[in-house]
Amino acid sequence: MTSLDVGGCDSDCLPQGMGQLEKLYQLILRDNKRLVKLLECIEEMKSLTSLDVGGCDLDCLPQGMVRLEKLSNLYLGNNKKLVKLLECIKEMKSLTRLHVSGCDLDGLPQGMVRLEKLYKLILKDNKKLVKLP
Repeated sequence: MTSLDVGGCDSDCLPQGMGQLEKLYQLILRDNKRLVKLLECIEEMKSLTSLDVGGCDLDCLPQGMVRLEKLSNLYLGNNKKLVKLLECIKEMKSLTRLHVSGCDLDGLPQGMVRLEKLYKLILKDNKKLVKLP
C-alpha cells in the first residue's frame, strides 16, 4: 500500500500497526476531530512524503517526525489547539510545503529559515501570529 486515506473517520488514534506500512508515501487523516495526538510510530514510515492531519484536534507534533526524511508536504491547517511548531522542524530538510492556516500559532521557530526547499508556507488565520523569523 502506498496511499491511505482515513480522513473523516472520527478516529481518536492511528490504526494499529500503522508504523509497519513502510512503503506508504501518502497518509491522510484529515478531519478526525477526536484525533488529539500522533503516535511516535509515525516516525517508522520512512517513505512518507505527504501527511495531512488538517482539521483534527492536535495540540502538538511528536518529536520523532523529524525522522521522516522524505516528508515534503505537511498539512496541519485548522488544528485550533496547535499553538507552537517544534523547533526541530528545522531538521525536516525535504519539506517543500507547510500549511498551518487556521491554527493558533503565536510564532514560528527561528530554525525555519534553514528550510531551504520550503517554497510554500501558508499561515493565514493565525490571529496571534505577529512576526516571522
